[in-house]
Amino acid sequence: MNSIARIYVNNIEVGTLMTSQYQDIRKQAFEDWRLYVLQSLNIIGVLLHLCIQVIRGIPMLWFLGAVLFELTAPAEAASVLKQLLQLQPTAQAHYLGQLLWETGLMSLCLVVLPSVLGALRVPGYLNVFDLAINRKIREILEVPAEGTMNVLVLSAEGTSEK
Repeated sequence: MNSIARIYVNNIEVGTLMTSQYQDIRKQAFEDWRLYVLQSLNIIGVLLHLCIQVIRGIPMLWFLGAVLFELTAPAEAASVLKQLLQLQPTAQAHYLGQLLWETGLMSLCLVVLPSVLGALRVPGYLNVFDLAINRKIREILEVPAEGTMNVLVLSAEGTSEK
């Protein structure tokens, strides 16, 4: 006896497919080279967005740090600025480069941390293979394009796999 794949949209069963038909749809999606190109472009876009967010975060951290430093310890802030101005230009460049590196790492942590703590949901990332499989299943079953699709494969013994 063949196993079936039950298709759910928004947790409501909308139809079934033979597992062999579902596997063929998946195989076709993974053999399409255009999807690999789209997935690569998507990942590059996500990484570019991450880099922009990190670079954008550096001046914000400098501004917030300067404001907090000035509000909590104005005398020490003035002292640090005087000492920085008295340094040689090479020492100033070294100090500011070190400050840039450290705030860049802090900005990277602040950008990446929400994605890691948010169940690994990366903003902007799309799995184009899943989208292509879902689109083909929706065409076959004539299901509207709204909602989250889940596929539950039931084997002949009655056990289920997702």
